[in-house]
Amino acid sequence: MFLAHTKASTYLVELAKLISNKGVPAHEDTIQVALYPYGTGNDTCNQGTFEIDFNDHAPAGLKGQQITVFSLVPMIGCPPVAVSTGVKVSEKFRKLGIGHLMNEMRLDIAKQWGYSLVLCTDREDNVAQQAVLKKNGWKKLDGFVNPVNKKTVALHSVVPKKGKYELGFKLP
Repeated sequence: MFLAHTKASTYLVELAKLISNKGVPAHEDTIQVALYPYGTGNDTCNQGTFEIDFNDHAPAGLKGQQITVFSLVPMIGCPPVAVSTGVKVSEKFRKLGIGHLMNEMRLDIAKQWGYSLVLCTDREDNVAQQAVLKKNGWKKLDGFVNPVNKKTVALHSVVPKKGKYELGFKLP
């Protein structure tokens, strides 16, 4: 479901500015936020995948292009804890500060959804993601070796908080 803008989302305004700095003509009216909730009935509350991409008002060549995606799901057996997973900034839009901005938005959503703590994992060799997490207040809790790919994985946590921008859309 697409989340209707109740007012200009300052997250989307800032996102459009970051993209425009790369020379890509972006405006908050050309960016849409979709939420794909998980579960059925009452179980769809406060969990799902957010996809942010260019809408039909975007310039040719940008329509439908994904900018970023992330998911928030409750930890099984401990619903006040969210797991942040599937976080990705499309390669074309990396190194613009979008990861930092969307991390703040993700934690703002987690706070509004009532989560008390957010967990995530990432590979320790993902230097860019490590920098985003550190800058946004995430604490490394532990590390382990993934037995499948033999890569070292770090486990991080953060207490979600209200961001400095307004969402500009109503969360279900």
